[in-house]
Amino acid sequence: MRILIMARWFMLSVLFIVGPVSAARAHRLDAQAFLLPGNKLQIESWFSDGTVPRGAKVQVYRGEHELLKEGTLNDDGLVVFVLEKAEPLRILVLAGEGHLKELNVSAADWGKETAGKTCAARQS
Repeated sequence: MRILIMARWFMLSVLFIVGPVSAARAHRLDAQAFLLPGNKLQIESWFSDGTVPRGAKVQVYRGEHELLKEGTLNDDGLVVFVLEKAEPLRILVLAGEGHLKELNVSAADWGKETAGKTCAARQS
């Protein structure tokens, strides 16, 4: 009887420790940037379990600190920005509760061969 009680406590302890780890993995934030004609930048984001981070903030920076654009993801996990010119960008998707994804778009990504396609997904 005592062994059975100890075994139950052991299983509860394992579930208590392992449970939060697997839950955190189930909600990894992913994102992609798409370069569209007319200097448009489309950001798409999702959690690894397939759900959409509705209302997540998206910030587009020139360099490290100069904020160019800011918006929120729609119900499909998308936001589109029109930029004045093609230039290197740093993109942050902020979905709350510590969920953050950073993408970088280089000057070469704005070339004709990549227009309308996914950026090379250089993620930080």
